[in-house]
Amino acid sequence: MQDKKSFQKFLSEKKLKKTSQRALVWETLLESDDHPSVEEIRERMIERGHRIGLSTIYRTLKILLDSGMIRQAKMAGTTRYEPLAGEPNHIHFVCNYCGGTEEFSSS
Repeated sequence: MQDKKSFQKFLSEKKLKKTSQRALVWETLLESDDHPSVEEIRERMIERGHRIGLSTIYRTLKILLDSGMIRQAKMAGTTRYEPLAGEPNHIHFVCNYCGGTEEFSSS
């Protein structure tokens, strides 16, 4: 998958280690159809049989943010993340009553 290769390329360019944990965090974000929090990312990885510490996830998310490959957003008081790979520019509307989120295209 091209998105996986671009992350590996970024790590090489910045002379950062290509660890399996970093790759798993990125894959988990790519496979998400929502905007997971750090805790949700960790839970999904544990469900798949991978043990990973929260500090590793936070460090990997910082690298991904610095690379421009993910976006961070505050939704209902929680910081959430989404990959930008193949995503059109959009904004999020969060319902004040149910907490649901809707995405709308935006230039």
